[in-house]
Amino acid sequence: MLVDVEDLHPIEKADLKFIATSNRKTCRNNLYENENKIGGISFMGLNKWKVEISAPNKKDFSFTLSVKAPDDKSLFLSVPLSVLSCSLVPLDKEPIDTSVTRISSTVYKIQPSTHGLLAVKLKVYDVQLKGASILVPLNPHLCKNTPIRTIAGLNGPWGVAIASNGHIFVSEFHGECVTMLDSTGKKVHSYRVTEKGNCKYSHPRGIAIITELSLRSNLFRGRVRWDQYPVSNDYLIISDEHRIRKVMVTDGLSVASAGKKGSGPPQFNFPIGLAVCRTLPQSVYVCDCFNHCIQILDSALQSLSMFGSEGSGEGQFDQPTDIAIDNQGCLYVTDTGNHRIQKFSSDGKFIFKFGTEGSGQGQLKNPYGITIDEKTDLLYVTERSNSRISVFNSDGEFVCSFGSKGNGDGELNEPRGVSFNRDGFLYVCDYLNNRIVVY
Repeated sequence: MLVDVEDLHPIEKADLKFIATSNRKTCRNNLYENENKIGGISFMGLNKWKVEISAPNKKDFSFTLSVKAPDDKSLFLSVPLSVLSCSLVPLDKEPIDTSVTRISSTVYKIQPSTHGLLAVKLKVYDVQLKGASILVPLNPHLCKNTPIRTIAGLNGPWGVAIASNGHIFVSEFHGECVTMLDSTGKKVHSYRVTEKGNCKYSHPRGIAIITELSLRSNLFRGRVRWDQYPVSNDYLIISDEHRIRKVMVTDGLSVASAGKKGSGPPQFNFPIGLAVCRTLPQSVYVCDCFNHCIQILDSALQSLSMFGSEGSGEGQFDQPTDIAIDNQGCLYVTDTGNHRIQKFSSDGKFIFKFGTEGSGQGQLKNPYGITIDEKTDLLYVTERSNSRISVFNSDGEFVCSFGSKGNGDGELNEPRGVSFNRDGFLYVCDYLNNRIVVY
């Protein structure tokens, strides 16, 4: 292979395979440009990367990398192919078990055995180039899914919601507060008492983010007209005691509150999980746990309707605890006491159910939190009594499970709320271990 002595550019062509699906998706990757000079040879870092999730026949995860000489042929260096090597390493850790296959003279197929932020290492004559890194999202088909980090120092984390700017909001049940963390997990602020009415939180549980658009006006000086433009505002919806609160994301200021203990709308009996429908007009779905039903509110927390009753039949519940909404507007509810998941239309019509009580593959034991990966449409369910996470497709077919009871790496103790961030990382409330575990 002829390589320009003055300028060696690794240029990659990616073919990233994730999971068999009829939809083509796009995956964001974080890459960094670096440079390493040895003698007169300049090794440039990877500066362009385009990956696409395709529809492979096999459920694997891989990408290809190629190295190409520059167009300038003023100076060349002959390099034997045997001196080129490629590997994959998690940042600040030992090299992982990785399948590296040379497809052609300068193209490698690399299949990771883990996820997270991984460094692509290229070597020429055993001289390592400062290459790039690739952000590999959670692969549900790996046999083992170990956390990439934990966020400690919380007091009974129950629910978690992540804003578009990366801020993490956690409801702390025993801390009786809502805590805002930055994207690295560093604490920014805790809201213990709302400023309006001096209303103290009492064991907050479910948490969700609702984004509302409003028109803001500017008066042009010297003109008799207003200029109006839409502005988005984020609010937190929180289930607290026997009520639902709506507060400002920025300062925790209460803007609305609804409910008291009772059995009919707008009353609640220990509401827990929350979900917000994105289509207009926006609706808030509330898991009214001990009333064994789902209540539907508008964005101002006014009651709209409800569905469900106590029991084990289709459309009935035994302590529903969380709810998730897919891209088609369908609802998935963790029917905790019945050890199953139920699917409904947006207006509460029963579609199907799946899950039976147990600890085997595809079985559930007190399913509690639920979220949906928008890239794959897979359901992630936390199981309180099995202290694990089980993964299903949208038809209720079992994919895999990971986690076991304990307080070590990869272990959980009665996990509760769960949510994905925009980069595809999974945040799990490890309730009794007082931490958030990130996969």
